[in-house]
Amino acid sequence: MTTDKEKSRQNWAVYSVLAILVTVGPYVSGYFLLSDSHGSPLSSGICVRDFDYDFLRQAFGPMGWIEAKVRGTLVTLWSVNGHDVYYPSQ
Repeated sequence: MTTDKEKSRQNWAVYSVLAILVTVGPYVSGYFLLSDSHGSPLSSGICVRDFDYDFLRQAFGPMGWIEAKVRGTLVTLWSVNGHDVYYPSQ
């Protein structure tokens, strides 16, 4: 038998996982869809992503950091007013 307290905990766990999936999916896809990629990370070891607006570059900064660590390449995010550089782990 389950109590109401156990059901409540299970519901919160399910809702938490769903909330993460609903927010992370659009964030990751937005990173790739809203940027223009230049350079091939496989051949040159450098990936440059151009964003149309400054706030997009700043919002997707954490994703640029993750891409640099996962791919092991130098990732540069550019926008009209600046750029950010993320280095792979050594």
